[in-house]
Amino acid sequence: MKIRNGFVSNSSSSSFVIIGVYSNDDTAVKGLKAIYLDDSEYEFARGIVLADDQYMEYIDVSFDKLQEYAKQVSEALKIDISEVKLIAGTRQC
Repeated sequence: MKIRNGFVSNSSSSSFVIIGVYSNDDTAVKGLKAIYLDDSEYEFARGIVLADDQYMEYIDVSFDKLQEYAKQVSEALKIDISEVKLIAGTRQC
């Protein structure tokens, strides 16, 4: 039997990496996903999800592919490509 001393929490978190933009809108857009952010001035990160898991797996994406994803997000949201970012973080789930 294991005994744990100290602080114990039942909360869980999930790490994510997304090519997209911060947004307060989660309206469905084909090919894009909205991830809820509970610790941000924005409610969501919207774009193409590269990773979203409690135990984030290794990811390997070329710069060319990242540029292609940024262009897809730009076109889908009808925004300038310079507004698209690589967003990574941890959120509660």
